[in-house]
Amino acid sequence: MATTFSLSLVSLGVAIALTGCGAQRGYDGPTRDRMELATVESRSGDPLQIDGRDVGIFNSAVELLPGNHELLARVTPAGLNSPGDEPQERTIKFTVEGGKRYYIRGTSTYSRCVWVEDAETKQVVSTDEKGCGRRDVR
Repeated sequence: MATTFSLSLVSLGVAIALTGCGAQRGYDGPTRDRMELATVESRSGDPLQIDGRDVGIFNSAVELLPGNHELLARVTPAGLNSPGDEPQERTIKFTVEGGKRYYIRGTSTYSRCVWVEDAETKQVVSTDEKGCGRRDVR
């Protein structure tokens, strides 16, 4: 009996983990072919919303239609030792193409930047009020 219960818990845990590893659908309408969609993954930075939709904490990626989008992300400074070092939210605009993968990146340095870059070319495809991008990585 105890073995059956343990196996059930392990199976449930695996099912939850596998469910959370997939991409979250970030668009309305019928299901699209993967080559029609852009996949956006967080590599650093803490995405909260894309196009006003909450990003699930258990999703490693969001699938989007090609075009212009908006990301709301939280940037947490390294250390949190000084007054004013609390996490801040940043909004950036970015443009994606179907069939491509993009990474959300961010820094925890003084600039507290967030940007979106093409996973293959490393080209920054986003803009924000701070003008952040790869040059901010140290």
